[in-house]
Amino acid sequence: MKAPHGLDIPMVFDNVALAPQMTGDGPGGHAVAERMSETFPAFARTGDPNNRHIPRWPAYDLARRSTMLFDEVTRVGDDPRGDERRMFEKVP
Repeated sequence: MKAPHGLDIPMVFDNVALAPQMTGDGPGGHAVAERMSETFPAFARTGDPNNRHIPRWPAYDLARRSTMLFDEVTRVGDDPRGDERRMFEKVP
């Protein structure tokens, strides 16, 4: 299914076992859920998403556009899908 709209909800609330048809029920999904369920509340509480479960996530700026890519190997990517973003910037 790739990444359908709403896929993050069971991850953020660490409920992948309740939605295995969307997330699977393997160790990878549970690992991502653990990271996301710590990261979103950290950001909501403090404005800083960094926590012990993810790599250091620099503050977003227009030069780097640092984005956390949650996956089995979670990492920061600078301007992921930048080619697509630049294409849509040209649309009036």
